[in-house]
Order: sequence, then structure tokens, then C-alpha cells
Amino acid sequence: MWNKVEELYGIREAIGLSCVIGVHGASYAACRLKREKDDIDILERKTFDAKEGLIRYLKTNKQLPVALHLQGRGILLKEMPVLEQIRQEDILPVFPNYREGEYVFSYFAGRQKGWLALVRGTMLSELLSFFWEEDLALVQLYIGPFVADNILDQLNSYNEHFSFDGHHIVRSVEEKIWESYRYSAEERAAFTLKVQDTAIAEDYVQAYAAAFSLLMHRFLTRLDVDYPLVNDRLEEFRQQRKFKVNGLGLLLFFFVLLLINTVVYTHYSSAYEAMDSQHKENFSNANELEKLSEKAETNDSLLVALGWNGGLHKSWILNQLAGSLQGHQGVAWQSLSINPIASRRTGTTMGETDNRYKIQLTGTCETLNQLEGWTRNLSHQVWLSSVEISKFLDQNKPNSTLKDFVVTIVYKYDF
Repeated sequence: MWNKVEELYGIREAIGLSCVIGVHGASYAACRLKREKDDIDILERKTFDAKEGLIRYLKTNKQLPVALHLQGRGILLKEMPVLEQIRQEDILPVFPNYREGEYVFSYFAGRQKGWLALVRGTMLSELLSFFWEEDLALVQLYIGPFVADNILDQLNSYNEHFSFDGHHIVRSVEEKIWESYRYSAEERAAFTLKVQDTAIAEDYVQAYAAAFSLLMHRFLTRLDVDYPLVNDRLEEFRQQRKFKVNGLGLLLFFFVLLLINTVVYTHYSSAYEAMDSQHKENFSNANELEKLSEKAETNDSLLVALGWNGGLHKSWILNQLAGSLQGHQGVAWQSLSINPIASRRTGTTMGETDNRYKIQLTGTCETLNQLEGWTRNLSHQVWLSSVEISKFLDQNKPNSTLKDFVVTIVYKYDF
């Protein structure tokens, strides 16, 4: 996981410069490389005889980091024993004029010998001044031929002998360690050089090596010069790269979060609208049901008020009841109600009692036997369900011998 993160932070595109310092000034070879996963492509190769043209080129690619290789006049190369760590006292025997702080050096160890490349600090400052003046991203510095070691495995050769642009390097076949090195301006490759199966002119080899070393600096042995002004810029460039990648990652994270929020909001908004629509529909149905219930109650009240009795005519009912009085002297009616309306209270609400199929009859009689004889005879009628005496009491009148009664009759029409 961390390796993938480091890949994101890594340098993807870089420019390698090879500066050859001659008697009449410096010439430059530039090679621009781009890394895509495991492939490195050569995007551009250019040469410049003066730094003005180089500056214009670098300013058009100002966002790219630059690795610079120096060779030629003013770059001293000394052969010396193999050392694990080089100190001032190791340098003085091969270069007595060496003073720490006055020279910048690079050391490379071979199989049985090593090589030391030196350049005066003042000369180096003068060579690099235009990079600082133009605010160009010079992040690595190489002096001497040693940077080529990082790409020798990519170059075609004969028996580990490499010749290009004045350099001649011999490596051990098995260990791939330098056995000898020499420089001669007349030294040239005996055949077309190829790097990763791509033909390359030999004066671009060191520029390619510098750019390749910068792109792959996390995986290769460091061969660049320990020069704080340049090294600090590499770290600054990497931090800027991290900041951009982190910023882009953070922006992407918030974009994905916003996208998720939008999807979730849309989902729940649609669900809410569906629920709201269902609620409104249910509420409308409830209102309709309540209206229907109220209408049914109103109709029931009208039916009660109208004395709806299942199809029996009241005249027929009166005729049947009146006929039942024959032979029952002493029983007299005072009032008769068919399907009487009766109110009742439930808490604070007034309602109506359903008295359909009921007859309430009030009257007077002389004795209970008279009344019971009549009701008993009446109960034998097939259209009646029940006949009962609801009330029987003395009249509240002076010198009266009559009794008041109430008879409740329940009838039916399916007989």
C-alpha cells in the first residue's frame, strides 16, 4: 500500500542535461523522459550550443525537474584506490591542491580501483547561476562519467565494453562492476547504440542517464553530488509534488463524498416523496371514508326518522294490532309509536338509539290479567318476535282504579 502511495509521490517526467565544457564555452544535450508504470519513454532530444537557447527550452518546461551532468574542461578526473568512504586525507595524495570547501567532488568505486571527479566551487557556482536566476528546478547534479552506470544494462555492448561520446568503460561480465575507464575525444561507438531497443545518438547517452537517474532515484544507488543548493531543491520539489497529489486526493475524496451524498439524498428524497404521496393518498382515503361514514350515519338517522320497517306498511301493522284487541275488554290504547326515535348520551355526545322493528304502545287497563291476556294472544302473531310489558303501574289520579301500562313489541318482516 505504501509503495503505491510512493509511486503517486514519485517523479513522472524529467529532463536530463549533459553539459560538455569546451575551450569556447559549454554545449548542452537535453533528453526529456516520461515514466508510465514500468515503461520509460523518450519524449524529446535536443542540443544547444549556447545557454540562451537552453534557457528558453527549460522555461517552456518549467514545471519539470532537471538533472544536470557536467564533463569536459575544468572537470578533473583522478584514478585512486577503492575506498568505502572517502576523506580529505584520501584525496590529497592524488590531488595535493584539494581544499575542503573549495572543491566539489564525486567518487565512484570500481572492482580494483576507484575514480574521483572534482570541480572548483566557484566554477560550479558560475555554471549553475542561470538556473537560480531563471528559477529553474535543478534538483540533481552529476560530475564525471559515473551517472552512466545506472543505464549500462540498457545499452547494447560487446562483452561489457561500452564506448560512447569519448567514454570507454569496461565492466566485469559476472559482477557488472567497472574494471577500467578512460576518456578520449576520438572514442566513438563501433555500432548504433540502442537503449531499451530505441536507437540513441551517443552524445545523448549521459543526458538520458541523468534523466533516468532522476526518475528512478528512489530505486538506484545515489551517484549525484552532495551539493546542498541542489539537494534542497529536490526535497522541495518532492514536497510540492506530495502537496499537489494530496490536494488532488483530498479534492477527489470530497468529490466522491459529495457524489455519495447526492446519490443518498436523491434516493431518500425520492423515497420521501413516495411516502408523502402515499400519506396524502391515505389521508384522502381516510377523509373519504369519514365522509362516507358520516353520510351513512345521516342516512341511518333518516331511516330511523322515516320509520323504515323492511317493507311492512304501518297501516297493516295498525290493523293487525287493532284486530288483536277483539275479545279483550278493559284494555284501551292511549298512544302507539312504530320505530320510535329515542336519544341517548355518551359522555358529552348526543346520539340516537336504533329502534327499528320496535313498537311502543301505551294505554290503560283495569287489571294485570286483562293486559296479560291480550299480550299473550298478541305474541302468537307470526310477524312478531317478542311482546313484553315494559311498565305497569297505578294511575296517579284520585279515585281512579285504572292502571297505566307500556308494552314493547318487536316485529319482523321475513315471515
